[in-house]
Amino acid sequence: MKVLIGAIGLGRYVGTTYGFEDGTTKDADYFLYAITQHIKPEHLIVVATDKAKEPDLKNNKPSPLAELNEWIALENVPTTVIDIPNGKDRNEAWGIFNAIVEKYDAMFPKGSAQPEVYMDVTNGLRSIPILMLSIARYLQRSRQIDLRGIFYGAFDAVERSENVKPVYQVDSFMTVLDWASAVDTFLTTGNSVHLAEMLEMQNLAIENADEIADSLRDLSTALDLVRIEQIHQCADSLVNAISKVDTEDMVAEGRIIVELLHRLQSEFEPLAIATPQANMRTFLKKNLELVLWYFNRNRYQDAMLVAREWILTYKMQNKNAKLKRSYSTSEIFDRSIRDTEDGYRQWVIRDKLELNKEINDVRNSLLHGGFSDEQSAQDMVNRIENVIAKLQKLKVAL
Repeated sequence: MKVLIGAIGLGRYVGTTYGFEDGTTKDADYFLYAITQHIKPEHLIVVATDKAKEPDLKNNKPSPLAELNEWIALENVPTTVIDIPNGKDRNEAWGIFNAIVEKYDAMFPKGSAQPEVYMDVTNGLRSIPILMLSIARYLQRSRQIDLRGIFYGAFDAVERSENVKPVYQVDSFMTVLDWASAVDTFLTTGNSVHLAEMLEMQNLAIENADEIADSLRDLSTALDLVRIEQIHQCADSLVNAISKVDTEDMVAEGRIIVELLHRLQSEFEPLAIATPQANMRTFLKKNLELVLWYFNRNRYQDAMLVAREWILTYKMQNKNAKLKRSYSTSEIFDRSIRDTEDGYRQWVIRDKLELNKEINDVRNSLLHGGFSDEQSAQDMVNRIENVIAKLQKLKVAL
């Protein structure tokens, strides 16, 4: 079933010809009638204020709604009118939002088969088109409606003397919001499922979209499992894949999407290393960035897991790795030699021993779900912040 939702405004509409993107044209006084002819809905929902239903007594003309209904009757399409307030303040704007959603739910209850939905955001008071777009997104997310198209009849986009007025299908602008949301989800959580799926389904001529999608999935999995070296390698693969995208012949929508992908590139460049073991000093710098990446996203357990491996690698690289024998973890920190790296101050072995112990204590408390101590959650956050601050003091020595 096809359902068209649109609004009727207060103005007197002038007959014109509307040109759709598929090349077809429709003659109409009201764009809502033109689009009714174009998509042939089985039901029309019209949003109207009281004023849109009032006749023009001065000029002896019917109301805009009555006049529209005369045209719609020619197409034999059942029509439901939703009465709304003018939207003069926030409360009335929410009244409009709720009225449309409630009417939709009454016609198509949750759990029932949902129709194909088309929306016209051309007419109505200035706030109505914005509200209609918000409602479209809300119904998509909350009711899983099958939104097939959002249309705008651009009557004033060209000179009135021109014969055909363009019709824009503005779905792509909603799609940009989806892309931005998917990118933000990945940046804030490390979950790339939605973004990778969108890349694989896009038709924006991103030639290596599959390569980027695969890199996203690999990086997301490595981040979830805290596979430290793989995270750095996957970040490098993602950065390189995005850098290959050629935007020269790309449509405007595609360029916007690529700009969002470039945000991913800049976000993960500090973590990217193709061969982590090739340069341990570089690895330590990038690895500390990974600790901060987890910490800044409140993934405290993962941050402390990486911090534990970082402090061990740091100590081994700084001094003990040069010696001709292997040492246990306790021996690495218990040797009485004085470290010589420069930093906030010279850290003696006791300082690093204490930091290593603090990292271990925090990590163990996190792993045991708090059963090993009685600290509050905020106390743990404070301890983790203290660990991070001390680790950053060592950064200048790398």
